[in-house]
Amino acid sequence: MAIFYNQNVSLVSWLKGLFALPASDPLVSIVLLLRTHRDLPENVVTLAAARAWPDIAYRVEWPRLYVDNRTFIIQSVIGMFVEDLASKVKSGDVGAAVRRHRGWWSIDLQAGPADDEAYLLMGRLMAVLLNSNCLAVYYPQHGEIEIVDQETSTKLVTRR
Repeated sequence: MAIFYNQNVSLVSWLKGLFALPASDPLVSIVLLLRTHRDLPENVVTLAAARAWPDIAYRVEWPRLYVDNRTFIIQSVIGMFVEDLASKVKSGDVGAAVRRHRGWWSIDLQAGPADDEAYLLMGRLMAVLLNSNCLAVYYPQHGEIEIVDQETSTKLVTRR
């Protein structure tokens, strides 16, 4: 069986097709670039969701999380993030983090409103998952990459 890749299709378009999102919808996602790959098992995400969303009803059907009328999907991938991040680098520290990462975790909005509430829910979960292995945070919808620092957790839960 041969698999053909169309180089004219962007990662965003490919992901939208994979998750059956309309092409006009923004890809609402938060990506943590990791120094070394670490698995992100269901039990870790479930515990993180309990901490991130203590007053919100949710359910986990791995790798999906359902919160109200939204569906999120969690990914844990070995290797470098496949989108061209170099073109989004605005500083030397960010460039170094992009070059050094060897894995990534992401949360993507698969269904539901792509609004501030979606980002708040995603950011709260990713802030709980954030650890010393995380080098940078990438926001595909905005094309921005930020180096992980002492303020990253706060930024994740306040970003819109």
